[in-house]
Amino acid sequence: MRIVALSDLHGYLPPDVPAADLVLIAGDVCPDAAGPGDQAFWLRYQFAPWAERLKARAKVMCWGNHDFVGQMHPHLWAPLPLEVVTDRTASVLGLTIYATPWTCTVPGVWAFDVEPKQLAVHLERIPDGLDILMTHGPPFGVLDRVVSGHRVGSTALAAAVARVRPRLHVFGHIHEARGQEGSSYNVAIVDERYEPYQLPLTVIDF
Repeated sequence: MRIVALSDLHGYLPPDVPAADLVLIAGDVCPDAAGPGDQAFWLRYQFAPWAERLKARAKVMCWGNHDFVGQMHPHLWAPLPLEVVTDRTASVLGLTIYATPWTCTVPGVWAFDVEPKQLAVHLERIPDGLDILMTHGPPFGVLDRVVSGHRVGSTALAAAVARVRPRLHVFGHIHEARGQEGSSYNVAIVDERYEPYQLPLTVIDF
């Protein structure tokens, strides 16, 4: 199976997405400056036509901490031409996928962003037996290093990944840590300056 994985679009819609069996989008889809109503308008009239054109048998996304419309106004964005998965398991092309958008960045400021104890509660719900885990944020110690050199991933997520042992873990959030470590992929498509990477999108043979 061929998977194309991307995250952290922040309103940028790459024009040349390779054909794949499955497209995964790991959050921060919407433009940053837009309010929830504007994000909903953008989702309907820009993102949805782009997603419709993707050449894939299945398309799955979760939200991220910039996607206020996904948390606060779900009635504004439905439906979209792909499956939006939030804190649940989905069966897609014979694979078991679980996706969760929650992070701990600046609680109370961003969408899907909570204090560490609340984040741990969300992450404890991740079930065993997964083929693919898609989160917006990284686990601590894996593709989570910011420009300053500090690691900012979640220790609770690291514990959940160690417990669940998914065959594939896809995330983003820390733009400058894009890359691969084993079965973990940070698939951010913009850098720390929010400029699109001049690199091909991540293609995974699964």
